[in-house]
Amino acid sequence: MQSSIFKVYDIRGIVGSELVLENVYNLAQALAFYYKEHNPNLTTVAIGRDGRSHSLSIFDELSRGFMDSGINVINLGVCTTPIMYFAQEKLPVQGGLMITASHNPPEYNGLKLMLNKNSVFGDEIQRIEQYYQTKRVLTSSLKGSLISHDLGVDYVYYLVEQFPELVGSSDVQAVIDCANGTAGSVLPLLKEKFEWKNVHLIYENVSANPDHQADPTNIKNLAQLKKELKKYPNHVGIGFDGDADRMSAITEKGVHLVGDDLGSIFATEIKKSNKECSIVTDVTFSHVLIDWLKQIDITNITSRVGHAYIKQAMKKSNALLGIELSCHFCFADKYFGFDDGIYAMLRLFSVLISSQQTLQIHYEKLPKRFGSALRIPYEPKQKDVIIEHVKKYFSDNPDSNITTLDGICALMPYGWGLIRPSNTEPVLSLRFESMNPVTLAHIKKDFYTALRKHLDSNDLKTAFKL
Repeated sequence: MQSSIFKVYDIRGIVGSELVLENVYNLAQALAFYYKEHNPNLTTVAIGRDGRSHSLSIFDELSRGFMDSGINVINLGVCTTPIMYFAQEKLPVQGGLMITASHNPPEYNGLKLMLNKNSVFGDEIQRIEQYYQTKRVLTSSLKGSLISHDLGVDYVYYLVEQFPELVGSSDVQAVIDCANGTAGSVLPLLKEKFEWKNVHLIYENVSANPDHQADPTNIKNLAQLKKELKKYPNHVGIGFDGDADRMSAITEKGVHLVGDDLGSIFATEIKKSNKECSIVTDVTFSHVLIDWLKQIDITNITSRVGHAYIKQAMKKSNALLGIELSCHFCFADKYFGFDDGIYAMLRLFSVLISSQQTLQIHYEKLPKRFGSALRIPYEPKQKDVIIEHVKKYFSDNPDSNITTLDGICALMPYGWGLIRPSNTEPVLSLRFESMNPVTLAHIKKDFYTALRKHLDSNDLKTAFKL
C-alpha cells in the first residue's frame, strides 16, 4: 500500500499500484485494531460496496481480516453509502465501512469509515496508517461471523413512511440520472413503492464501467440528463454521484443547481417549522446567500470543506442542516444527520409539492450574485510556500481582511476570494464571488497577481482564461 491512499476523508487510490488487493487483509486487521481500541465493546461492523469490478475482492479480504480479529461482519452487498450510514442507526453494529471511490474513474477504489456513528477522518486516518505500517493486530481466540443483510428494502420502506405526501403523486415529475452508480440499486424499488408515474430513470444499471463520470456538480456529466429533460416538459432533473451521498438538480428551464443554491432552498423550508434554525456551511459557500439567510433569522456556522467536518460541526452546534458546495446535504431535521443524496431528492420533491411552485421559481427567489471557480494543478512540495505568499499578499492589501479556517479567504468591500489546497488531489481550488462582473474581475485579477510567481504560467493562464 502506498501512503498516498490514506487521505483526509477516506482511504482511496488506484487499485494495483496504490491500493494493493493482496494487502487489504493486513489493512483490515489494522482497522479492526483501531475500531476495538476506540470501542472495546465493539462486536460487529456493517460493510457495503459499490459496483466496481474490484469491490467484491476488497470485501472478501476486508471481511476476512475483521473476522480473524474476532469481529462479526454484516454484508450489506451492493448499496449506497447512505445505506451503510443507515445501518449504523438500524442494525446492531458499532461501526461501518463502505467500499467505494465515489465519482473517481473505474480504476480507483477505497474505504469510507464509520465508528460509533461518527465518520473516521483526518488525524485518525493517519493513525490507522501507522497501525497498518507497524502491523498492529488484534489477538482473538474466537473468529467473527459473517451474515448478509439486504438493507435496501428496509431503507426504501422507511423513506416511503417519511414522505406520505409523495406517494402516488402525479406532481412528482422528474428525470433521474443514476450515473450507473449504486443509486440504481435503490431507485427502481423506490419509484415502485412511491407509485410514481411521472418519474423516469436513466443509467440505473449499476456498472463497473459507467457511461459518464458520476460527479453531478459538473454540468458536463449531466449532458444526457439535459437531453432527456427535453422530452419531458416541466420535469426537474436529478443527478447522483457514484455512491449516492450527493445530488444536484436541474430546473424546468435547464438551470443547474448545486450545493449553495439547493442548500438555501432547503434551509428556508426548514426555517418555516423551526423558530430557531442553524445550519453549517463550508468555506466555499456563497456569502451573498449566507447574508440573505441571516435576514430570515437562520444562523450560519462555517466549517472546513469536507462532509466529515460539516457533520462534526453539526453535532457540536445542534444544527438542523449541513451543506457542502459539492452537494453533500446532511439533514438533522427529521433525519439522522448524515449526507444522503436520495433523501435530499425527496426533501426537494416535498418542497415543490407543498409550495406548488416550480424549482425554477424557487431558484429565482434567491439573490443574484456573480461567482467563478477554478482548479489549478501544483507541485505538492510548493503548497506551503504558495499559501503563505497568498496570505502575505492579501495581508498587505489594506482593502482586504483574511480568514484562515481552510486555506486563505480574502474578504473585500465588493466580494471575496478563496484559495485552498484540495484534500483529494494536487490541485488548488479557488472560488470568487461578487455582486457584479466588473468587481468579480478585480478579485480574480488580485488572485492571479498573488499566484503568478509560484505557479506554471501556462496552467495559470489557462485557469484564468488569459
